[in-house]
Amino acid sequence: MSTIDCMDKTKTAEYLFPILKDTILSIGEDNIVQGVTDNASNCVCVGELLMEHFPKLFWAPCVAHCIDLALHDIGQIGWVQVNISQARQLVKFILNHRLSLSIFRKYKTTNLLRPGDTRFATHFIALQRVVE
Repeated sequence: MSTIDCMDKTKTAEYLFPILKDTILSIGEDNIVQGVTDNASNCVCVGELLMEHFPKLFWAPCVAHCIDLALHDIGQIGWVQVNISQARQLVKFILNHRLSLSIFRKYKTTNLLRPGDTRFATHFIALQRVVE
């Protein structure tokens, strides 16, 4: 509905609350049921402030962000870390050597994936591909 350039601003709850409050008022309080944000403490605080100010509004954390945080914690378990590390090494080896990559592609139609550094779900997706 609108954009606000806040790149040079500190996104505190005190800064974000009036912006979101005005946005809700411009849309119409009765037209909004739920607000979804990430789990940062400032967003949690804003969600609570908005629910106090607008009793019909429900705030929820982003489910994808929650799952990503849970997978990050699971990825810190020792044996899981070992498996992720070994899978990364295997994928790196296959992708960096033409012969192994050729053999892989001969028998498998899907591609191997390299896990991303910031999204922990990619580690488990990459593990799934290695198992397949």
